[in-house]
Amino acid sequence: MVTNGLCQSRLYLSMTVFILVLLLSAGCTAPSQSSQVSDPSCLTSRQAMTSVGQTACVEFYVGNPSQLKGEVFLNELADYTKGFQAVILSDSIAKFKDPVSQYRAKTIRVSGLIVEYDGHPGIIVKDPSDIIMVK
Repeated sequence: MVTNGLCQSRLYLSMTVFILVLLLSAGCTAPSQSSQVSDPSCLTSRQAMTSVGQTACVEFYVGNPSQLKGEVFLNELADYTKGFQAVILSDSIAKFKDPVSQYRAKTIRVSGLIVEYDGHPGIIVKDPSDIIMVK
């Protein structure tokens, strides 16, 4: 009887841990390099990777925004070199209200010329009207 109770306790504990892991992982995952966009006229971040030199709309999730030396980087991925980014240069930053907080964990559409910035693709944003928050 003790063995049966011990087995039931272990089973209950295992199920509880499994459910907790599922709940935590569901709430903590961020979209990355989505293969779909809500506006068919926009490119995905993956499509934008091969579209340097084109003027386009790119829709992506801002997973890792940061500010460094007066510039704001709306990075798709934690490793910014592997994802897409929108860059707000220091001469345009005054037009925005705290863009790091405003766009963090949001899906946005950025319009402009896709350029290679610091070795990877992005759009240099000059005005808040170049960015539309999707969700």
